[in-house]
Amino acid sequence: MEQAYLYGIVDSSVENIISLGVTNHKPYCIPFSDISVVASTYNGEAIEPNIDCLSKHHEVINEIMAKHCILPASFKTIFNDKTDIYTFVSKNYNLIKSNLEKLLNKCEIGIKIIWDINKVKQEIINENEQNSPGFNPNTPAKIYLKERLSVHSFRIKLEKKAETIKEYIIEELSNMVFNHKIKLLETEKMAVNAAFLIDITQKEQFISRVEKFKQANKDLSFLISGPWAPYNFVELNG
Repeated sequence: MEQAYLYGIVDSSVENIISLGVTNHKPYCIPFSDISVVASTYNGEAIEPNIDCLSKHHEVINEIMAKHCILPASFKTIFNDKTDIYTFVSKNYNLIKSNLEKLLNKCEIGIKIIWDINKVKQEIINENEQNSPGFNPNTPAKIYLKERLSVHSFRIKLEKKAETIKEYIIEELSNMVFNHKIKLLETEKMAVNAAFLIDITQKEQFISRVEKFKQANKDLSFLISGPWAPYNFVELNG
């Protein structure tokens, strides 16, 4: 039984894909009505989530994205055979068409915002002191506060600070964004991890806007990635 490694679903057939892909088998199209599934043969070989394999996965998708609207598949999405692919596409056909229409000429930009967590912690300590009348910074209570700041209380205040950054960046970028997905505090050091859906023709302007935001907030570090195919904005059933 020949398994298939999936790269994505496109709005038409794709000819002459140059990128070899993760499995080192040339990607091909499986047509279904007016859409196509892009896949390659998979023989059960080991596929590790390393830079080489991830890069090959994205290379195929990025090549197709240059000319077509593609609903990208997650890394290492594998179907048992073509029958399973047909079943999946048939079940989700209307939703696939809706997604293709929604994501036409769109791309995804990722933004991670990193802060100096030690500085943020000190800010929280200072705020606590200011809210404690008569608080003597040289008393044992000050030392205790630094050493035993309530985990729950600290987390709430940390979340509020991250939420403020989130609201600020959404406000700054909202007129260029169709949709966004944002996670806060995936780690203490990462205040915001965001994905923005934008018009692909505005990617330079969008990144330029983020750079200006970055310059105005030098206490924060920004990691900008993309443009990507819109991984975070595809909505399909399993």
